[in-house]
Amino acid sequence: FIIGEGFTGLRRESLEMGCVSFSQRFFADGKISKSRFMIASITAGSRLRSIQRPYRNIGWVEAVGASGTIRCVANIVKENEWSDDGVITLKSINKLMDEMAEAGHVDKLEIAGLNSERASVLPGGVVVLKAAFERLKIDRMIVSDGALREGLLYDLLGRIQHDDERDRTVESLAKRYQVDTAHAQRIETMATQLFEQVSEEWKLEQSHLDCLKWAAKLHEIGLAISHNSFHKHSSYLIDNSVLSGFSREDQHILATVVLGQRRKFPKKEIKKLPDEVQKSSKRLTILLRLAMVFNRGRTETEDTFVKLKVKKKGLRLRLPNAWLAEHPLTKSDLFHEADYLEEIGFKLKIKDS
Repeated sequence: FIIGEGFTGLRRESLEMGCVSFSQRFFADGKISKSRFMIASITAGSRLRSIQRPYRNIGWVEAVGASGTIRCVANIVKENEWSDDGVITLKSINKLMDEMAEAGHVDKLEIAGLNSERASVLPGGVVVLKAAFERLKIDRMIVSDGALREGLLYDLLGRIQHDDERDRTVESLAKRYQVDTAHAQRIETMATQLFEQVSEEWKLEQSHLDCLKWAAKLHEIGLAISHNSFHKHSSYLIDNSVLSGFSREDQHILATVVLGQRRKFPKKEIKKLPDEVQKSSKRLTILLRLAMVFNRGRTETEDTFVKLKVKKKGLRLRLPNAWLAEHPLTKSDLFHEADYLEEIGFKLKIKDS
């Protein structure tokens, strides 16, 4: 448990109350019941008693969780729409505990958003999380992208305060490899416009837009190595550089999106990503590819002339009347793109009337 201001830790405590130890102690046979939750909660609450008063006296503005259990709970909460955007609340925790008690056994847990690999340790982890909410009077908790080292938790505090070290890292990398910033900005602008048209139906959030913007800024860094297969070089550089502020997982997702900017869609590479990010990574890659097609000439383009509509199996792309006839090279690229996407079962329908 860490309380910090800016990048300074004000108080830190490490307590022996993990999801594994609590699950083994109170739910070893896999059985789940309200009475077992109650007994386990008493123990968890007692262990938090030592930090309860000093932590509440200091106070905080935002609570951030970074454990595997917290990520799992947030995913469940989001999938079941028990709160907004996967933000964890005491009410959502209680709802989850009710669902688990009703199931009666870890082997019978069939809850949307639950990774089966975490089912056996979820009861103990949820007990600890609930105790933290109750003892420390936490109203809501947002969730980081992974179990983080202490230093990255400090960086996350900076992101909440709109001082994201990752932005500075991306700008520095683009400068190091002498990126054509004007072209990168055009790609970023177009990609953002496309994102805004589909984000609600595709369930994309600010973190996804951040990734898309960084991909646009860095998609051509591989040109510093070679013009041939530069997208592969760009992806390699992103994946193998030391990128301050990025978790290893986020860095690899960014590299994968950049890899997919052109030519064959990186279906196999996306399949290797964690299950919970595959769909969003695929969608970000599609948006980046479309932004690239419309900026093939490396010159200024009209703003918001592309209209996207989410369809059941893909997207409908609508252009101004006769636009395709006036831009034959882009038309050719668009239909080639539709063919690439067809290979992954994604339908891109193109209209200009």
